[in-house]
Amino acid sequence: MAGPKYNIPVGVIVPAGIMPNPQVFLPPFMLSDDYYLTQKIAEALTSAPEPAPAAPQAPPEEPPPPTASEGLHPMALSPEEGLTAAPLETIVKQLAKLLKLKYTAVILYMNYGDRLRAHYRDAIYDHFQEHIEDERKDAYALAMKITALGAEPAAKVGQVPDIADLHQMLIVILKAEQELQGAARELCSMAGENTGLRLLGERLVEHDAHHADDMRRLMGCEQ
Repeated sequence: MAGPKYNIPVGVIVPAGIMPNPQVFLPPFMLSDDYYLTQKIAEALTSAPEPAPAAPQAPPEEPPPPTASEGLHPMALSPEEGLTAAPLETIVKQLAKLLKLKYTAVILYMNYGDRLRAHYRDAIYDHFQEHIEDERKDAYALAMKITALGAEPAAKVGQVPDIADLHQMLIVILKAEQELQGAARELCSMAGENTGLRLLGERLVEHDAHHADDMRRLMGCEQ
């Protein structure tokens, strides 16, 4: 009767004089007559690996909506109106900055006018009310331009210093009017050939320069 078939794995060293036990070296399924280890290894090396599943593809991104500076937008400024020297998005940001400064100036005049205690309080209060009306009209013009360009005129206000001294109030207002002039002159430089935008900036400069001069005259009356 033939002895058992020993299919010893490659690399396994059996000590001399010891018969290997098939049940120790090989698993049961490898002890059958039709199992040939060499053939199985060759098949494993030559068989093609299963293709990896394809990664899901992200849907194509939609292009952003056109802006008013791209020319094809219905609200874009036309060459007949005059081409601007800066992108329209930059101009809108500058308009929004001016609008915030205008709202801040309105609050300055309102709060400081309500806090006046000098014997000539009523005259200064009435003067501040005139300035409030000017600033309010300018703010309206800025908001109208912002909405015409497709943006939203957000209501933002800067910090209002908490002071009660009249001289310090006048200094704070003077600095606010000077900052407004600088922002309006910057808008003029962005206007390029657009006459309407340039004139808007020039009107703002004219109004704020007049207000700044008023603050200087009032400070001179204190001496």
